[in-house]
Amino acid sequence: MASVEYDLGNYQNAKELLEEALRITRKNLGEENIQVATILINLGSIEFTLGKYKNAKVLQEEGLRITRKNLGEEHIEVATILNYLAEVERNLGNDQKAKELHEEALRIRRKTLGE
Repeated sequence: MASVEYDLGNYQNAKELLEEALRITRKNLGEENIQVATILINLGSIEFTLGKYKNAKVLQEEGLRITRKNLGEEHIEVATILNYLAEVERNLGNDQKAKELHEEALRIRRKTLGE
């Protein structure tokens, strides 16, 4: 339902639905579950869309940490999240950090998928 609200441009509704899903998922599956990471990344995307880059960064960094813990450092999903986080850093004016994150994501993609 949150993705429908997001697609319709109802970002606040989408955010509220995801926050509820996060609360329920944490309660039932635990703080470190990969589904928690997915919800955090999605919340970060909404914050990014709303221009709340610092909030987006915090959420996406936490989602990245949980994803790395569950899937490993070299998983393709880690690369995807690194690219999201790079865009957040770019919008915060941290161009060098954004470049480093994109390069790390590219390295993982090359290792995982090949040249």
